[in-house]
Amino acid sequence: MKLSNQEYLRKLDCLENENELYTILVGGVPIWRLIRFDYRTKYLKNKTGFTNKTTQRKIAFSYIIIQFVISFYDILRVVLLRNKNMVLFLAFPRLDLKDEVYFDKFTDPILNKITRNHNTHIFQRSLGGFYKSPRLNSNQTSKTDSILYLSKLMSIFFFPVFFMIYYSKLKRLRFKISKIYKIENFFTIKIPLILGEFIISRYLYRLIFFSLNVNHIFLVSRSVFIPQIVAAHDLNIPVYELQHGATLAESALYTGPYNKKIDADLFLCFGEMWVGEQFGLPLSQVKNIGWALKDDPSLYKGVVENPKRLLFISYPAITSKIISVIKSLSSNNKYFTFVLRLHPQEALSGSQQKDLETLSNVRVEDYTINLQESILESKVVFGDKSTVLYEALSLGKT
Repeated sequence: MKLSNQEYLRKLDCLENENELYTILVGGVPIWRLIRFDYRTKYLKNKTGFTNKTTQRKIAFSYIIIQFVISFYDILRVVLLRNKNMVLFLAFPRLDLKDEVYFDKFTDPILNKITRNHNTHIFQRSLGGFYKSPRLNSNQTSKTDSILYLSKLMSIFFFPVFFMIYYSKLKRLRFKISKIYKIENFFTIKIPLILGEFIISRYLYRLIFFSLNVNHIFLVSRSVFIPQIVAAHDLNIPVYELQHGATLAESALYTGPYNKKIDADLFLCFGEMWVGEQFGLPLSQVKNIGWALKDDPSLYKGVVENPKRLLFISYPAITSKIISVIKSLSSNNKYFTFVLRLHPQEALSGSQQKDLETLSNVRVEDYTINLQESILESKVVFGDKSTVLYEALSLGKT
């Protein structure tokens, strides 16, 4: 009998603990936590067909160089300003668009509620190497990809050092991982590079946070900001993680034992229904703060509901299923317009695009169109285990 993703994750969690994958540490951090998500998603893809990404984007080397220089200048500028008592926001890489301005729907609404008695600043990481502009609160935003690229380059340069220093630990880790997961042929090259990048990035961010006299850090998605979280904890800076997705049970991202060095001090939820241990923190460290974005009055300005508009929310793991549902419903309900909204990491195949193009009352909506406006314009919102459904409920939709 085929197991669900959650059932496989429960099994993997037990096996990882039984085989003591979390016991091999570097600076108090389990090396397994740096690579766990990648191994789990590949395992699930092989077992259930699970996927969290179907898009591919190419980036020009010249663009990387330009952004490196801009980012380096941004970091240097904010460090030299030497503001005190800073509240730092590590924004979500994927930004939303409203009125031709990009913003982070998780951190920007909270930042805008903070009184000007506090110094606030945003560290913005790119999405796949690309930055969006113009950005809300750009006057207090620094691009951070220079730290990422510098850490990668230095990990390559010092590869022999990391390889020799951590050889015995990585050998033991490989043996333990091989009892559960398939090991790549290039494991002995890949993992020292990942570990080296983490160590260097941790050190650089520790210097930056100390120079900025950071008092508090808010971030979105701990897997994106592991070096920053560890660097903050090195300096006893509290870290608050904002919920960014619908997590009801076991997940490749969160399931596993809590580690005070690499996990946030508090996990801040959208609402009371989300408070639980599914985010990998003790229940006492999971708090409800609500959904700040819905309190923004400009969100509703000029948006009128279209009674014929039905919005369908997709993501990579359900693309085929939701297209099948839309094709079936649209052929018998010409009164309605069926709008398929793709996930930012989701792309349609050529055959899927052709199938939808033949349906006159179906259209595909690009993820860059403001999500909240799209929800408010729709009569009903459909989906499966998507955060967007809960956003729709908070905005009064069914």
